[in-house]
Amino acid sequence: MFAMSCLVAAITAAGSSHSQNAPDVASLSLTCNPIERGVRCRLLALFQDVSRPSRDVTADAVWHVSGVSGAHISPTGAVDAPIDGDVMIASEFGGRKARAHVRLVRNESGQLLAAVRGRVYVETTAGLQTIAGARVEVFDGHRATVATMTREDGTYELTGLVPGSVTIRVARIGYASAERSSVVVVGENWLSVVIDRLPPIRLTTL
Repeated sequence: MFAMSCLVAAITAAGSSHSQNAPDVASLSLTCNPIERGVRCRLLALFQDVSRPSRDVTADAVWHVSGVSGAHISPTGAVDAPIDGDVMIASEFGGRKARAHVRLVRNESGQLLAAVRGRVYVETTAGLQTIAGARVEVFDGHRATVATMTREDGTYELTGLVPGSVTIRVARIGYASAERSSVVVVGENWLSVVIDRLPPIRLTTL
């Protein structure tokens, strides 16, 4: 089990009902730590006015815990579930959002997980072009453990990964498959991949 403090920074600037209460929030800092049962999360608001100290908004934020039936978060930020599974913890305050992924084991400490995001490109004469519909998968030896498809803008997202060394494989019909290895850490990681277009097959007749 992980027993280290880790910072998660998946932050967006979407609007929120909290904006009126905290219009000057620049970003959020979400920290989750394993505890005896599950994990405990703490949310800090960082303000645009840098002279203002950060503020603990754990009790004031809007929280959502998903992925495991019965998973919940207490007013003090403790996250637990009645069954084992991976959950996503999402928080929102002052028009900003932050999230974390954890693996919960009933009556035991939680494990903090990693997420990998990126884009898949092909190199053309005009420069890099994004590729939609490519399969992106994490390989553990010869076995695919987590997989997804790239969106219309070439982006992908793989969540629920155990931190450490991973190999990402990208494949699409008409393109040569490509692999990239990297060490991912708890929280958000970015990894983009460039694949090559296969030359057209030329049929010859006698």
